Amino acid sequence: TLCAQAALQLSHRRTGSHRYEHLEPLEQRGLGLLPAPSPGDLFYDIEGDPFWEPGKGLEYLHGLVDRDGRFTALWAHDREEERVAVERLLDLFHERLAADPGMHVYHYASYETSALKRLVAEHGTREEALDELLRRETFVDLYAVVRQSLRISHPSYSIKNVRQFFMTAEANLSGGDDAIVLYEQWMAERDPRLLEAIERYNEEDCISTVRL
Repeated sequence: TLCAQAALQLSHRRTGSHRYEHLEPLEQRGLGLLPAPSPGDLFYDIEGDPFWEPGKGLEYLHGLVDRDGRFTALWAHDREEERVAVERLLDLFHERLAADPGMHVYHYASYETSALKRLVAEHGTREEALDELLRRETFVDLYAVVRQSLRISHPSYSIKNVRQFFMTAEANLSGGDDAIVLYEQWMAERDPRLLEAIERYNEEDCISTVRL
C-alpha cells in the first residue's frame, strides 16, 4: 500500500499530473458503504470558528444542499443562535426522514457528526433526535468511502484535493482556515459581504460532496 501510494505521488512530482486508481471492491468497504440514492438525501457541511471566545469555539454556519441543488444556510452568531440553528437543523433532518425514510445525510470526514454530538450535549437539546439519526445510520461519511475505494496521487484525502478530479473550485476562499479569518474579520467590521463570501465557500463544499 505504501509503495503504491508513493509511486502515485512520485508520478505527480515528475509529470505534474494527478491520477487515481480504483482499489479492489470489498463488501462493506469503500463503495460498499454507500446506501442507495434517495430523493430526500442531503449533503452537509459545517463552518466553525475555534477562536470565537477563549477556549471555546462557535459553529456559526450549517450548510445543506439537496439533490435538486437547492442550498440552505443556517447561521448562528452567538450561543443562543447556535442552539436555535442546531434545533432547526435536526428538525429539518427528521422532517425529510418522515417524508422519505430512505434519505441520508452525506458529509466528508467526522467533523460534522462530532460537532453535532457536542452541540446537543452543550445546549441540552435534541439529544434523542440526534441519537435516532445515529442509530438509523442516517449519516454517511464519504471520507471513509473514498479512502477505501480510491488511491490518489495527492498527499492527503482532503475534499479540496479529491475534488480536483471532478470539479474546479470557484470560491475565493481556499480552505477552512481562510473562512475562520474572514469570520473573525466580519466580527470586527460587520461587513455583510464577508458573510456572503463564507456562504459561497460553504455552498461549494456542499456541492463538492454532491458531485463526489
